[in-house]
Amino acid sequence: MPQYWLVSVPANGSKDSSFQSLRTSVNEVAEASALELPEFKIGTLDTLVVLSDDMVKYDQAFEATVVKMIDNLKALLRGDSVQLEEALTVNEKPVDHFLKSFQWNAMKYRSDKPLKEIAELINQERSSLDTAMKSKMSQYNTVKSSLTNIERKQTGNLAVRGLADIVQKGHCVLDSEYLQTLFVAVPKNLYKEWESKYETLTEMVVPRSSLKIAEDSDYGLFAVNVFKRVVNDFSLKCREEKFIVREFEYNEEQLEEDKKEYEETEASEREQWKSLLQWCKTSFGEVFSAWIHIKVLRVFVESVLRYGLPLDYSAAMIKPKAKADSKIRDLLVKKYASLGGSFGQDDQNDHLDEYQSLVDKDYTPFVLFNIPWTVFDKEK
Repeated sequence: MPQYWLVSVPANGSKDSSFQSLRTSVNEVAEASALELPEFKIGTLDTLVVLSDDMVKYDQAFEATVVKMIDNLKALLRGDSVQLEEALTVNEKPVDHFLKSFQWNAMKYRSDKPLKEIAELINQERSSLDTAMKSKMSQYNTVKSSLTNIERKQTGNLAVRGLADIVQKGHCVLDSEYLQTLFVAVPKNLYKEWESKYETLTEMVVPRSSLKIAEDSDYGLFAVNVFKRVVNDFSLKCREEKFIVREFEYNEEQLEEDKKEYEETEASEREQWKSLLQWCKTSFGEVFSAWIHIKVLRVFVESVLRYGLPLDYSAAMIKPKAKADSKIRDLLVKKYASLGGSFGQDDQNDHLDEYQSLVDKDYTPFVLFNIPWTVFDKEK
């Protein structure tokens, strides 16, 4: 899906003829839809100039919010492009449909209000959604992080993962004044060394107490009973032999609390995920719609500043065909070159070279704004 262009050109007394001429000029490389704008209260020239500068900032802020909203949806949907495309809708319609059939929302943004007030209202909507998004994502990420930390204990090899779901009550010496059961992760290539050495690593190791209770591709987990007074020495000797003593104490109450914590955290994460996903879907449509209203408002303000009064211009939404963005721009610049004054005329090229460094390279002799909607563009 290519980016879109918002364009306005002088109507010369006939909006329809002007639009048809514009559409014909780009017909081979793009689709053009007429863009109807309300009759806004124009105000003073000074107000329009200030508003024009303000809306540049609003536009940039909107784009950042939209991009962040999309990134959050990608994260929530784990990069599933099909579900992402289904999620990115405006008024339950694809973005493409919304853009090509755009109509100003007069109920929400009344055209009888001053332009500055309309722009500020739209931007306030973005600000509120952006603040809410940051808060909701922070809350969700906190719960998700807690769940990840709990799950991390259940993954990995036997040298690092939690042992609560492996060690059973029968593997342990419990309630003994003198003995303690230790759990040791032994590399599989050191099984023989373990069996021949564990009884003599220190004094006071219970003979023939070693019991393999679990195994993965890298380690075996052995239970061994030692006297409590040699636990530290035994652990040190194990480390020297590359045997890893795991810190674990069997406690049924703690195991039950851990299980309950996991279940509650998992349920909370799942519930917040559903709620946040739905909120992001709805809020994307709202913020994207508001963004396009800011874009369209910019078209109006710049058209007044560029073409003057009385209002006489024709606006269009243009959807380029694949890889045709630069062609459209070139076609339109050539067609409307005369609007650029002396710098738009071929016989002034020598003068243009002299002032090239002073000319904005993005300048066009007509009003042009792009909508960088390239979410589903295939990588080249």
